[in-house]
Amino acid sequence: MKQLGISVPILLFFGIWIISGLVAASELTADQQVHPSTAAVGETAMVTLMLSYSGNNGTQVTVMPGFTPGVLADSGPQTNLLSQGSQQMISYPIRAERSGSYWINSLISYTDDGAVRQLN
Repeated sequence: MKQLGISVPILLFFGIWIISGLVAASELTADQQVHPSTAAVGETAMVTLMLSYSGNNGTQVTVMPGFTPGVLADSGPQTNLLSQGSQQMISYPIRAERSGSYWINSLISYTDDGAVRQLN
């Protein structure tokens, strides 16, 4: 945990996002956590999202790491198909390039009755 000879912890905030579609019949919810919540510069932390879908039809969900200055995502977008009443866990690694506290956002897009919806 050293940068320029000074011990500096990095705090990675985790967000909990509850997201609802505009149509009452379709609902996608996401719970996001970052582990560990504190990491040194260059160390890897994992962002994990638990997606739950309760729509009438299946939906394709794409999760992409959000751009956060000072933090690098070590992977690209991930796409999964969720059926009615299903849950899916998606994880991706991140690394801090410099010390500080950061909000970690994930960008989520999915289809709902033919319309593309985006969440973050």
